[in-house]
Amino acid sequence: MTWKLMIIALMVFTFTSCGGGGPKSDADTLCNCGDEMVQLIKDGASEDELDKKDEECENMYKEFQEKYKNDEVKLKEFEDAVEICGDRIEDEIDQAIEERED
Repeated sequence: MTWKLMIIALMVFTFTSCGGGGPKSDADTLCNCGDEMVQLIKDGASEDELDKKDEECENMYKEFQEKYKNDEVKLKEFEDAVEICGDRIEDEIDQAIEERED
């Protein structure tokens, strides 16, 4: 009986963390992509690597917008969450670029 409960718990966790997330979870995923971009800049990645990561983040953003296009409330929730981390990431990218140029 205990193993059945463990399997159910694992299934719930998997559903919640993989695809079962809502707008805020999706925004967090997109923000993580931006954080990876910041780290690439700090690590001295090539322009090609940065372009690939930028494209990945842009495609992810478009996919999430498409996901919520028919639900204005969820789209707004997603956009609001992205705006909060987007401002932070933009500042971090600017700072990383300045440090890289020094």
